[in-house]
Amino acid sequence: MQRRRRSELRWALVAVICGLSLSGFVDGAALAADAQRKEQGSAARTAKGLHFDFPPDWPIEERNGIVAPIPLQEYLDRKLSGLDPGKLKGLETKLNAIEGQLNSMDLRLRLLEEKSKRGLRSTEAPADEPATTPTAVRAR
Repeated sequence: MQRRRRSELRWALVAVICGLSLSGFVDGAALAADAQRKEQGSAARTAKGLHFDFPPDWPIEERNGIVAPIPLQEYLDRKLSGLDPGKLKGLETKLNAIEGQLNSMDLRLRLLEEKSKRGLRSTEAPADEPATTPTAVRAR
């Protein structure tokens, strides 16, 4: 009887410890998610009892009885309509320059990979030919 009681107490203690550790884990995960959300610039907002996690400047509207953030296309149209065309042209020029640099680096990387593969091939003996080490030459 006493043995059964101890076993029950042990299991109760294990359950309490697991419960405490899980609640700490969930709270820690929630805090980490909040920190990541703040880092990305989004914010949890509530509109008519619904929770949304979007950037603060992304409007949430009710359309045809449905509460939701506005579509991405509208959001981008609103964001880009206020930009100066000259500024957009400058951004496009910078983007083209970055793409050119990326293509150049990609080409250089491929050349380096090919060069390193050729270097490895020259030091390896072909699989169908015996190795020409000093011991292999003496054995002939």
